[in-house]
Amino acid sequence: MRIRYLYGRPGVGKTDFIYREMKSVPAETRGYLLVPDQYTLRSEQDLCERSETGGLIETSVLSFSRLAYRVFSEAGGLTLTRINEQGRQMVLRRVLDSLGPDLTLFQYAAGREGFVRNISRLIGECKRFDIDAAALAGAAAGSGGLLGDKLSELARIYEAFQAFMAGRYMDGEDAVEALLSRMDRVDFLKGARIWVDGFSAFTAQHLRILSKLMDVCEEITVTLPMPMGAEEDDLYREPARMLIKLKALAEEINAEEVPIDMEGKAGDTRSDLSRFISGQLYAYPYEKWKGNPEDLTLWYASNRREEIEQTAARIHSLVREGKYRYRDIAVISNAEESYTESIRRIFENYDIPVFIDARRPVRNHPLIQCVLSALESIDARFAYTPLFSYIKTGFTGLTWDEADSLENYCLRYGVQGSRWEKPFTFGEDEYILEQLNACRERVIAPLAALRETLKASPPATDAVNALREFLLSLGMETQIQDWIESMRVSQWHESVDETAQIWDMLMTVLTQMAGIMEDTPLGVAEMLRLLETGFASLEVGVIPTTLDQVAVGSVKRSLARP
Repeated sequence: MRIRYLYGRPGVGKTDFIYREMKSVPAETRGYLLVPDQYTLRSEQDLCERSETGGLIETSVLSFSRLAYRVFSEAGGLTLTRINEQGRQMVLRRVLDSLGPDLTLFQYAAGREGFVRNISRLIGECKRFDIDAAALAGAAAGSGGLLGDKLSELARIYEAFQAFMAGRYMDGEDAVEALLSRMDRVDFLKGARIWVDGFSAFTAQHLRILSKLMDVCEEITVTLPMPMGAEEDDLYREPARMLIKLKALAEEINAEEVPIDMEGKAGDTRSDLSRFISGQLYAYPYEKWKGNPEDLTLWYASNRREEIEQTAARIHSLVREGKYRYRDIAVISNAEESYTESIRRIFENYDIPVFIDARRPVRNHPLIQCVLSALESIDARFAYTPLFSYIKTGFTGLTWDEADSLENYCLRYGVQGSRWEKPFTFGEDEYILEQLNACRERVIAPLAALRETLKASPPATDAVNALREFLLSLGMETQIQDWIESMRVSQWHESVDETAQIWDMLMTVLTQMAGIMEDTPLGVAEMLRLLETGFASLEVGVIPTTLDQVAVGSVKRSLARP
């Protein structure tokens, strides 16, 4: 077995070197490019463009999650129910409720919004770095004081979580253990060549997977975003740590190690100015650039809008002059949340197709708002704010004019609470009460039916079925399909993908709730809390709908390859 290290700063041509090698892979040898999840689509596009056939035959692009899927598809053996991040949070919610009286430091915090999410992230990090409950308990014993008490209580929560999961469920981190035990059973990895690109660090679980790949593959090539010999430079601390760990793995299996220096090779596509800045940016003493910096443009803007306007005008000019296509351009920001909507709006004015490379929270999507505000309306006994939040999601069957008329009437006569369940009688001279009462019935009838089922706190399975029946009574699935079709006609392709994913996510969350909570009594308040916990961290991502778009992203997550 051989492991190769490709040294070089970003832009020196490491990825192009890999593409050229993968293009020349013999027909009898399988080749796989292993990249982070957000780079899989772009990498597949780049490989297809360089392929003589325009497609991929003996080579494939994988991420660690996609690798697991391929292995499980071929080797099978997943006997436990797989749960996602929201399922894990539901398990933690149940565990915290059972531990409630025994908790001391976290007893108050356990009931607050966000605590479950943070604990779930902590447990996920612990699993990724092979830290179990016993290790936390050991750290608590060696710490003492308030820190020791916190670690001790976290260890108890972690241990109770693992006990609940054992033999029943597995999350994404647990799947790694199943993956490692099955990688030597699959044929597609045996004798294969693996190229690993786009990573600046590996978790402990990633390293274990790479170690297993070293056992079954012929050769692994790893790109390192650092110059050769820069291991002692603080600027390259993370890649240097990654290199040390890889060398330790190679030594364990007695693998041949081959360093390859990509600096100064023919594949370096950077301009002279780019190479100069890369070498001098953190150097001391530094050198000054001698010449005209034509490849670098700096400009001042008095506000955010002017900044984006100048950027859009520059992109429009570059494309109009034929120098670039939209897909050759990326806009990178370190404050994407503040810029995203402004960029989308201003670029639309310039007819610039844009793809926002960011995961979006689902909490404010109308579909999720409909479910949460419906439960909150019941819990608040048809108070004004949650009830009209529910109505304004657009899924109650009312037109916008009907919703506005109903709201105006309720504001004028103070209608809320139990008065919603009685016919409207005030204002017959000013309002058409027959129409308003018909609207009232369409709004209240499904909510009242759901309330009747949930008021006795039925088992979780029955409560979830009642919520599904509520969605069916609204014709939710049909409305979603009609909504998607109208967005497709309007060419809002990103919204189409987003809405379809959110509907699937909602059904998955409900299925996991029924499976995890089982016979636990679940009333309106408890169901609302569980769903808010699950949806709070749920995010949706979409892929570019066309090839020729400007990619807009953050420094950490961007479609612009490193």
